[in-house]
Amino acid sequence: MWTNLKSILFSGWNLNRGLRLIIGIAILFQYFEQKDIFIAMISGTLILQAVFNVGCCGSSNCAVEPRRTKSQTIEDTTFEEIK
Repeated sequence: MWTNLKSILFSGWNLNRGLRLIIGIAILFQYFEQKDIFIAMISGTLILQAVFNVGCCGSSNCAVEPRRTKSQTIEDTTFEEIK
């Protein structure tokens, strides 16, 4: 269990994930200045999304899809017409 959690936390970092973390921390500083709970919730959401590598939950797909390599590309299917 811990190895799976460690792989989620420490691998797969990309630009989007880093930006979510940086923006979440910046918004967290705004919370400490203004003491507004709504700002804290936004900050917490962005930080948790970055740490656990999840995106906005739309259409029952919460995990961010890993980047495909050239060996994993989907090949075109050819069809024959049968008469």
